[in-house]
Amino acid sequence: MSFPFAKKKSTINWADEDSDDDERVEHSDAQSEEGDEEDDEEEEDEPAEEEEEPAEEEPVPGVVATEVIVETEVPKAKPIEQMSKKERKELKQKELESLDELLAAEGFVPAPPEPEQPEPEQPEPQDAQEDEVDKDEKKKKKKKLRRPKEDTPQSDDPVAPEPPPQQPPKDIKEQHLVPAKRVGLLRRVAPSGIDALPLAEQAAVFASVYAGLGASTVLATRGVESLKQIEAFRQWTRTFFLIGAIFAVIGVSHFTAEDAYLGIYPPRGTWGFWNLPGSPEFHVRWTGAAEILGGAGLFIGGLAKEIAPDTAVAKLAPLASVALFALVLCVTPANIYMYTHGAEMVGIPPPGPLPLTFHYVRFALQVLLLTVLATLASSSSSSSSSGEETG
Repeated sequence: MSFPFAKKKSTINWADEDSDDDERVEHSDAQSEEGDEEDDEEEEDEPAEEEEEPAEEEPVPGVVATEVIVETEVPKAKPIEQMSKKERKELKQKELESLDELLAAEGFVPAPPEPEQPEPEQPEPQDAQEDEVDKDEKKKKKKKLRRPKEDTPQSDDPVAPEPPPQQPPKDIKEQHLVPAKRVGLLRRVAPSGIDALPLAEQAAVFASVYAGLGASTVLATRGVESLKQIEAFRQWTRTFFLIGAIFAVIGVSHFTAEDAYLGIYPPRGTWGFWNLPGSPEFHVRWTGAAEILGGAGLFIGGLAKEIAPDTAVAKLAPLASVALFALVLCVTPANIYMYTHGAEMVGIPPPGPLPLTFHYVRFALQVLLLTVLATLASSSSSSSSSGEETG
């Protein structure tokens, strides 16, 4: 069993290095002599130390040497409690207050902070000022190029103020469109300018349109009667019943594009006298149904007249012609409303009020349509009466 020997640690005294070099030189000889004597003594003591060393004990068989390590409980250090941010602020404030009190007791008063003085501006060199002036002039030139040219008077005379906008006559009121899907205010003036006139003059325009339509239809019907002596023209009039198909298609559009027809229905108070009972939806729908029935009757009756003129179905053509003639006169106020007030058909191009040329062309086509219907009614009645006389 071996025992560890504790070795002596050599310590160095750094203070000896601070001694003077002279002392080291004086004692160098003495130390060398003492070193020789110590060597002789160590040689003499070595055998004595060897004799004093006890004999090592032999290990007993079957017995194992064990080292017992006793663990001593070391008390754990308590964790350092950290102060909160608020506590640190309070502690710092107390220290500052105590320091101020101490300074005040000694007669020292902290001097107020000196205000910062602005640094004197150094004048810029003349070259830099010229460069800035050139840059400003270039920017002004660019702005002038970007601005649109305005026609400004060259003279120094004061500009006259703009005249106030013209107000419509007092008897014209804001009219609300009746259809719920197209509510708005009619404030603009129509291309015809009639809606800006007094209501009495608007009513006169309405009556003159009806009068012109009737007079033109009478004259056109007389002209067609004089042309019936021509065989080719008489054969052409036999195809007039095809107009019934056009009426039927227009009647269907009253239901598929109802908003368009609601937009041209004149509201109450138009022209100063319009006050037709019933809602706009009602009038749009019943006129559409009448056009479908009248157009179908005219087409079927005219076709039956060509195939089997003696049948009862052939008599539908003159009746349908008279009904459609009256229906065209009933829906004419909507056309007049578009002319006098610039009403629009929603969803049908072109957008905006129609030009005056369109209204004049439509007036001529309406006269032609009424003439055709009157011709169909008269020719059917005359043919039926001649058939009865021959029978």
